[in-house]
Amino acid sequence: YWAIYNAQPDDNQQYRGNSQCYVPAVRDCVNARAKRTVKQLFPVAYKHVDAVGTDPETPFPQLALIEHYIRATRLKDVVRSDLIAGDVTGQWNLYLDWTRSYRRITELIKRNPILESVPGEDIGLHDPTREEEATEETDLLTEGPEIVDFATEDLAVVPPTVNDIEKAEVVALKLRMSKAKVQQMVDEGVFVLGEETNDRNTIADWVAARGEADTRAAPKQRLHEAGIKTEGTLTYALIFEATAKLDFGDGHPRLAYIYYASATEIIGIIKAPQWGGKRPVLSASVDRLAGAFFGQSKIEPVKFLQWNLNDYWNMGQDSAMYSLLPIVMTDPLKNPNYASMVIGLAAVWGTDPNSTKFATFPALWKDAMMLCNSIKTQIWESMDVNEMMMGKMPQGRKNNQQIGAVQASEMMNIMDHAERYEESMLNPLAARLYEYDCQWRTKELTVLTRGEMGKRAELTQIPPQQF
Repeated sequence: YWAIYNAQPDDNQQYRGNSQCYVPAVRDCVNARAKRTVKQLFPVAYKHVDAVGTDPETPFPQLALIEHYIRATRLKDVVRSDLIAGDVTGQWNLYLDWTRSYRRITELIKRNPILESVPGEDIGLHDPTREEEATEETDLLTEGPEIVDFATEDLAVVPPTVNDIEKAEVVALKLRMSKAKVQQMVDEGVFVLGEETNDRNTIADWVAARGEADTRAAPKQRLHEAGIKTEGTLTYALIFEATAKLDFGDGHPRLAYIYYASATEIIGIIKAPQWGGKRPVLSASVDRLAGAFFGQSKIEPVKFLQWNLNDYWNMGQDSAMYSLLPIVMTDPLKNPNYASMVIGLAAVWGTDPNSTKFATFPALWKDAMMLCNSIKTQIWESMDVNEMMMGKMPQGRKNNQQIGAVQASEMMNIMDHAERYEESMLNPLAARLYEYDCQWRTKELTVLTRGEMGKRAELTQIPPQQF
């Protein structure tokens, strides 16, 4: 399916001619669907979520906080990528985590110069009549949620017949960790690699030994399909993160993270750090199938049409190339110098005109173009795309009422698609963002609060929340 979306010819092409074109009909449909769905989900800036509380007052600071996280995580770009992957693979996938990092900044400040000091110590005497500029370095804490869309082929759900990921017994995900990330997990006590592998050199060897377990990483494969070469530059350890409920001795099963380095090597088991006790993975099928967790790709019903479209298009291109070249038929016995007639523009040929005739190949490309347009129209219909979504006006004369009816019909499929994504992915994501903020944010955060429609926007400091 990704080969079809990325317009890459493969072994499914039956025609083997000179032309090697690939008509991106399916890709255009997927992009048109994603573009209009994103516009439906993000119609205006700073207004994406709503909430109610126990009192009649609308919780504007909390709504502004979620809106801030939507902008900070660039959720719009993540959703666009996830929608495209959903149409290609049949599954939407998001991974939610909380990150915390420090960066050292340098500030320019004005202060009174020091009058007297001893080496290595300021005794506190300053000149109040003068000022000087000095630099001061401080560590700035950056914390917040992180939203990642991951490849469907990296996810496993046991049993695969559940429709809700929270009801699954085990959910496993491939993680590709660098040497620094493995070192961080060891320092935090999550990974226990053994006494002999707890220094940096042996951890590097440990990562290099396990980096060969999977040579076709899904993100790396996507980069290759985008034209970015990464061979020989990606060194990682393939770690499997499995979430399942385990009994830690208190008689109440709790969600746990189990990290595997191989099928038989467990390198860490910890309790789920989230207070909510929910898995960090949000996953839902684009079109729900009864008795199955994973959905079906939107490309599956039209893949043969796309392959046939490419074959007929390439046949037409070869026909067009030959039809533009004339055929000269001559009698070699009556025209022994025919070899000299191959070159030259507006040449004078010394031959009997009755023994030399011109002919042309039949223009089969015209029939091929008509056939390709018919196949393309069928692909549009099968993928819920019409002419207006593809940037074309409907054929024939239309009045305003007919144009309005066409536009309403166009948006009905997109609205249904957007509402399905909103219900399955964005609503749980917004609630999870608030839960993570209540649990892990430690500093005050200044965000833009807009209030009700028509009121003046202002900056509000939001302390760590209690939930």
